[in-house]
Amino acid sequence: MKTRFKTTATPRGHDWWSWSVRVDEPADKLSLIEHVEYILHPTFPDRIRVERNAANGFLLESAGWGEFDIVANVTFKDRASDDETVIVPLKLSP
Repeated sequence: MKTRFKTTATPRGHDWWSWSVRVDEPADKLSLIEHVEYILHPTFPDRIRVERNAANGFLLESAGWGEFDIVANVTFKDRASDDETVIVPLKLSP
C-alpha cells in the first residue's frame, strides 16, 4: 500500500499561497520511514528537499503561486525493497 500524504494550502493574497505537505500515516508507519525526499516544480530554486522528522510527519512547508505535482521519494529504514515514489498533487484551494 502506497504511503498516504496530506496537503494544505492557505491564500496569502494576490495569487500567493502558503502550503504544506506531510505523510498522513499512523505513528507506527512513520517510525519505519528514514526520510522523505520531496521534488518540487522546476521553478523552485531549491527544488529537492529532504525531511527527516518523523514526529511532524516529514512536514515540508513552502509558498508559491501555482499548482503542481510533488514527487515524494519515501526511504524506509532497513527496508530498501519497500522504498517508494508517490506523486502528490498540490491543489491551491482552502
